[in-house]
Amino acid sequence: MASKPGALTEYPWTNFGAWKYTLFLPYVAKAVHTNLLGGHEADNWCLHMLCVSLLRYLHGQVWMSLSRCHWLTGKYRIQTKGINFDQVDRESAWDDYIILHVIVATLVHAVLPGFQNFPVFWNSQGILILLLVHMGPTEYIYYWLHRALHHHVLYNKYHSHHHASFITEPVSGSVHPFAEHMMYTANFAIPLLGTWALGGACMGMFYFYWLFFDFMNAIGHCNFEFFPPWVFRVFPFVKYLIYTPTFHSLHHSHVHTNFALFMPLYDYLGGTADKISDSLYEQVREGRQEKPDFVFLAHGTELLSAFHLPFGIASFAAWPYAPKWFLWPLYPLTLPIMALLWVFGKAFVSDTYRLKDLRTETWVVPRFGFQYFLPFEKQRINRLIEQAILSAQEKGVRVISLGALNKVCCCTDLTNEL
Repeated sequence: MASKPGALTEYPWTNFGAWKYTLFLPYVAKAVHTNLLGGHEADNWCLHMLCVSLLRYLHGQVWMSLSRCHWLTGKYRIQTKGINFDQVDRESAWDDYIILHVIVATLVHAVLPGFQNFPVFWNSQGILILLLVHMGPTEYIYYWLHRALHHHVLYNKYHSHHHASFITEPVSGSVHPFAEHMMYTANFAIPLLGTWALGGACMGMFYFYWLFFDFMNAIGHCNFEFFPPWVFRVFPFVKYLIYTPTFHSLHHSHVHTNFALFMPLYDYLGGTADKISDSLYEQVREGRQEKPDFVFLAHGTELLSAFHLPFGIASFAAWPYAPKWFLWPLYPLTLPIMALLWVFGKAFVSDTYRLKDLRTETWVVPRFGFQYFLPFEKQRINRLIEQAILSAQEKGVRVISLGALNKVCCCTDLTNEL
């Protein structure tokens, strides 16, 4: 919530909770009627809106999972602190903008003459027009709108809600009050309407632009620097066209610099580019790995617990663990996951957080509860636990604690040796 919430802060469906997804039901009904029951909709609009929305959800999930894979991103993380529970709750409604975009686009599709019955699904010339319009008017307008939102009145009423996420995650970029998202939606409609007005419209432009937007938004908020240095050495002009995670992270830490949407060019032209943007990028890309003070060595419980890990399903991971009926269809996916972990797995970092001044990490032995009771697995599990303990010692970890069955397994092994 913003520090002093203004008008139209809440979305119209905020109080719906999970029932907000019923807003997609009319689209499902129309898509079924058109494609299965012999109905008619010239451009199959409702089916396309459902498909592109599903792709956006999958895209958000992939980025969230990737950013929370500490064994992949830990070396290049920008902010090393963990997120707090308030942020998890605040960002649980990150997908409101997807619903908003579908509703607004549908209204425009219904009332704007000629904004229907697109002749082709894909028009390469139209996509080029769309990108050029985005790079021009949309980026320029966003830059100045963003600066205006940092005026203390608008900041306190609206934009402070977004900046409450100091340690950003990929979906943090879509967490704004309703009024602010309405302004953004109007601005981001310019490339789509401009492409249509210039004769390049196609259904594919919605897929391309919305997924392009989500991808670029996730880059700025993913909190790990993945751009390789050679890109900027070989193509130095790229730093003006595409921002990096470190570039936008400075906007969240220094607040009054690096206002651009995706193109730093406007910050350099406007004199708001942070002076340490390049040096921070180089520092983070050198790689760093903070030493944990305390390690808790956990393990899987039942098979669906794989999706309860921080890099699993984000909303599921935010709840106390309990199997949910709507996750039952995911059971078949747990079998290849279990097989891969069995063949290639070793203890990995599941989460990092701080307890006052202590940096703590949860490591997970890649085995599920039932595997601890299989006689042929005990030796392998003990070896995995031993390797994890030795690895922690090499890192200088001061305390390592074993969870549940890891304790039993180690104690049983020591008793047998004695």
